[in-house]
Amino acid sequence: MPVSWEIRDRVLIVTLAEACGEEATPAITAAMADPAFQFDTSLLLDVRLCTDYPSSEEFRRWAISLASRRDRGFSGRCAFVIGPRPIAYGLARMASAYAELQGMRIEIFTDFEQAVQWLNRIGEAGGNTA
Repeated sequence: MPVSWEIRDRVLIVTLAEACGEEATPAITAAMADPAFQFDTSLLLDVRLCTDYPSSEEFRRWAISLASRRDRGFSGRCAFVIGPRPIAYGLARMASAYAELQGMRIEIFTDFEQAVQWLNRIGEAGGNTA
């Protein structure tokens, strides 16, 4: 299965693997409908196992979709965990730029635990966006 998700406290972790396409959006929608989803939940998108990468247009649509969920409990904070390939970093920066235009805050990590710690720390501090 190319996508899975889990909620840990106020962090929604979406893990994408193989050919990912636009699999993250339905997973986020399903997670937000789960009773464990709480107001002000942050997103961790783990794409280390992806074998393909979204296009610029897919990233733009994703950022708009994610920003539109803020009124339904999403915090606007997101961490990308990427693999070692330079293209992954470049595409994550592109997604970050689109998201920032939508008033969201995205940070890029190569270490999963550091990403979780950042989301927890910024959530506890009451950091909203930018």
